Order: sequence, then C-alpha cells, then structure tokens
Amino acid sequence: MAGTATLVSGMARIPDHADLVNMSVGTIRTRYAQVASIPSGARAQVGGNTVEDDYILQAGDTIVFDQPTGTKG
Repeated sequence: MAGTATLVSGMARIPDHADLVNMSVGTIRTRYAQVASIPSGARAQVGGNTVEDDYILQAGDTIVFDQPTGTKG
C-alpha cells in the first residue's frame, strides 16, 4: 500500500501503517516498545540492512527489530 510502512518485532506485526512513514527509527523504537514488544537493545533492519536510530522510514519500508544472536565458536 502506497504511503505506508510495516513494523515487525518477534511475533508482533503492524502492517500498512501510515504513521510510521517519515518517522525515525529511534522514535518508532520508543513509541512502539510496549505495543510491539521491541526488546531492549534490539537491532533495527530495513531492507535487510542494519540502520541507526536516525534513519527515517520511507513509504514501502518494512522495519524489523530483532535480537542479534551469538556465533558458534
């Protein structure tokens, strides 16, 4: 859907949400922390690339918050 973005965090998914467009990752992280169960220290990714809290979501973006996993050593 044009003019919207989607937020994914674990099992939570907020699809086609117009309010996310033009919002920074940091603002989204704070505003949706409880609703989407965004873990403290979660990594934010857009289009498979890790983004910083100052990244501004664009229409059509999907932001995914996840916990980085350890590596097998």
